[in-house]
Amino acid sequence: MQTRLGLALQHVGSVVMACTQSRSGRDVLPRQLSLTDCPEASVARTYHGRLRGSHKQKCYACRVGVHSAKFDNEKDSNNIRAAVQRYGITHPVLNDCDAVLWNDLGVPCWPTLFVLGYFPSTGPKGEVLFVLMGERNIGELPQFVKFALDFFSTAGQLDHEPLPLAENGHLGAADKQTGFALRFPGKVVCGYKYQGDLKELLAISDTGNHRVVFAGTSGQIEAVVGGPEPGFADGSFSEAKFNSPQGLLFYKPHMILVADTLNHAIREIDLTCKQVKTLSGTGSQGSDLVGGGNLRNQALSSPWDLVLVPGMVDREIQLILIAMAGSHQVWAFCSAAAPQIWKGKFRLAGDCFAVAGSGKEENRNNTYPLSAGFAQPSGLTYCPLKEVVYIADSESSSIRQLSLTTGKVSSIVGGDIDPHNLFCFGDVDGVGTAAKLQHPLGVAWNERDSLLYVADSYNHKLKAVNAEAKLCSTVLGSGTHGNLCGSYNNPSDIQLNEPGGLCTSRDGKKLYISDTNNHCIKVVCLEDKKIDQLELFEVPYAQKVFHTLLPCEVCVSIEGCSIHLTVDLIISNEYSLTPSAPQKWVAWIANTGVTMTSRVGKYQQCMTFSMQVSPGRVGVVRTVNIDYVLYLCCETDLCTQKVLRLPVRLVHEECGPREVFHAVRHVYGEAGVSSESKNLLTDTQILESLKIS
Repeated sequence: MQTRLGLALQHVGSVVMACTQSRSGRDVLPRQLSLTDCPEASVARTYHGRLRGSHKQKCYACRVGVHSAKFDNEKDSNNIRAAVQRYGITHPVLNDCDAVLWNDLGVPCWPTLFVLGYFPSTGPKGEVLFVLMGERNIGELPQFVKFALDFFSTAGQLDHEPLPLAENGHLGAADKQTGFALRFPGKVVCGYKYQGDLKELLAISDTGNHRVVFAGTSGQIEAVVGGPEPGFADGSFSEAKFNSPQGLLFYKPHMILVADTLNHAIREIDLTCKQVKTLSGTGSQGSDLVGGGNLRNQALSSPWDLVLVPGMVDREIQLILIAMAGSHQVWAFCSAAAPQIWKGKFRLAGDCFAVAGSGKEENRNNTYPLSAGFAQPSGLTYCPLKEVVYIADSESSSIRQLSLTTGKVSSIVGGDIDPHNLFCFGDVDGVGTAAKLQHPLGVAWNERDSLLYVADSYNHKLKAVNAEAKLCSTVLGSGTHGNLCGSYNNPSDIQLNEPGGLCTSRDGKKLYISDTNNHCIKVVCLEDKKIDQLELFEVPYAQKVFHTLLPCEVCVSIEGCSIHLTVDLIISNEYSLTPSAPQKWVAWIANTGVTMTSRVGKYQQCMTFSMQVSPGRVGVVRTVNIDYVLYLCCETDLCTQKVLRLPVRLVHEECGPREVFHAVRHVYGEAGVSSESKNLLTDTQILESLKIS
């Protein structure tokens, strides 16, 4: 599920006694509400029993989610289970698939929150104490709950002991995937590797693992940023934290922007410096429908996707458009000072502001962009041929377009002509509004065949749209969730599971699909009409390409030896260390019998490594590899990673020394490596040797 099932729950405090999650809820369950097949049913019954007063004169404060589905796909308990796992929800969730509670309580909208009370003898018996409707009144909830808890606690009607409730097994940590396995990947984009070659590089928002994964088209992992737990932190790749990231954008070959959805922020990943920083957003959800703040001073609301477009007036200035799902709008972030945009005011670099959508959740087309209405826009793609941006407007189940020349918002396929009707969805190929989609989350324009490809998420399909003719047709997918690949001469032979994003390869011959609930990336070969899963793999460190320094060989005693190895690694003037990048060394011990005081640290030009070698027979060789992982820039401003390996061979000899002082010097430059290595007797000799030019 998208924001309806997930994001609304993120706002609810743990003290709420009962609440809606997408629809409504209360503690008194009518008999006709079926909990069969609901993965949270047993949990819900446990809460229900406690609230019904099995402990006299006591009351628990707890939280219950009731999911009353809008879309057909959301009524399936398996899909609800996936959404519960995706958002880390641990409180009970009821599947009100037939809208029993919704109708019984007269719920008017999503989300609606109910605070209920049940005090068997002295107070309310299941009565509604407080109701909140809509997404923007959540700030009143903590105040009321605090007042209610204080009031009933003073009256002696509140039990402060926690509920004796165990978490369902399918929500536990053991269910999480580990390593480089993806978990609910949201979006995927394709760019070129930043080292200067023309090999494609995929960036994947590994949403459930709260990280961004970079991989080659062969599946080889290149880098991982963030994860595995959610957070909001800038810094190095290992220090940075995201919270359910979605949209990605190759802003420059070495620079990727991230729609950090639940941090309500736009983040920047620099592949050269290996650093992450926040461009816009405060880390908290905003309610601003206008914007105009600069950089981190502007609060955002659930940004879901990003696209790079030329400026509306000055074509040389690029803008980043943002699908702002939380406020039902499209916003823009200025990478540089920009002139007027559709008769708007002059904008500074770093400004972030609304460019389309009134903020009302509706399917309204309009010549004036800020008078148009969207419903959780979740996917963006740019068509340079027509100078328009296509929008996957998920809650209206339609594909819309925004003209970059006039600002006009219009419909392409799906949805309804009534702007207030957000229930017009289905699975029908056709023209215009006769075509039906179900909660599409992703779009990708392919210049090669002039088609717009759509991830029709809740129909579990890939569809293609001829935007000129407004004709929508199924490319692949049976319409039921599953995980089947192969040839799609017959589209129904293929099964996807809520695909959330897609992109084209650089040549337009392939599509990459984030098959979200199958936790994988699928590759579609358009010419061969075949789809396969991209197997991601990490190259073992030992198989990486190194620039090997002159091997260093040291003789040691068969009785063991203490080694003091001093290494002077000089980077020539042709290179400079990349500012702010993590420059480090790592020691790899190939055999047992060698210990080091430290095996990882920051690079310094001159360093001494201490090793202790265990006894060994004559001729036994032990190897230690010291790898310098450096980020260097050359005079042409090309920056890249270099791994310089220093192999140290420790050879046991009968008359070998019990203690060794050894010094090596290496100079690394474009011409290669010049090296010098010698055994020394004293620390003074080591220092003197390092003065040799």
